[in-house]
Amino acid sequence: MLKRILTAVILIPLVVGGVLLVPTSAFFAIGTLLLGLAAWEWAGLVPLRTTAARLIYALALMAALVLGWLALQGRPALLQGVLAAAFGGWLLAALWL
Repeated sequence: MLKRILTAVILIPLVVGGVLLVPTSAFFAIGTLLLGLAAWEWAGLVPLRTTAARLIYALALMAALVLGWLALQGRPALLQGVLAAAFGGWLLAALWL
């Protein structure tokens, strides 16, 4: 319990400072890298055991995040593709399960 509290005491000011002080694009880049690391770890918990499968999974999630970001930055044509890919991914996951 103490470890979680100490982690929160350290991370909360970092996140708040990042939101308030860091430019949006830099904050997005940092968040995308953190998402990639989290996806890598998550892929190890699900049946993606090979390094190649874990890497493809992490890079695919990072690419989807970047494409979504670009769609919100004035490239609305990308939004339909991002949404279609997300829907396809969820559909494949549902069929797989």
